[in-house]
Amino acid sequence: MPTDLTAIDAARRWAGGEARGAGIAEAAVADLEVAMTEALSNVVRHAHAEHATVTLTAGDSMHLVVEDDGSGAKHFAREGGHGVANLVERARQLGGTASVGAVTPHGTRVDWRVPLAPAG
Repeated sequence: MPTDLTAIDAARRWAGGEARGAGIAEAAVADLEVAMTEALSNVVRHAHAEHATVTLTAGDSMHLVVEDDGSGAKHFAREGGHGVANLVERARQLGGTASVGAVTPHGTRVDWRVPLAPAG
């Protein structure tokens, strides 16, 4: 899979401009970048995927979905890895949720959602 970090670049531009301009908390923006980087890093390094899709929506919550067509969620359970635990903890600290699961017929879906609150 070619490494195309356009999604990360787009999220960084959004986080650096529109999100902060809309008063979205700095912590949520920083954690979004970390969550997206972690999810895409796992796709590139472990999933052996041909395609990955990144969807980012914002309304009452910021919702990130990264889905690939690779080897499945087992690559997230690698011994010694802390990626999933970090994704879940970062979302929890912001009052949100995160999950990693299998996609049928093969692949992985990372679902990361945090409520949006004005920066304070």
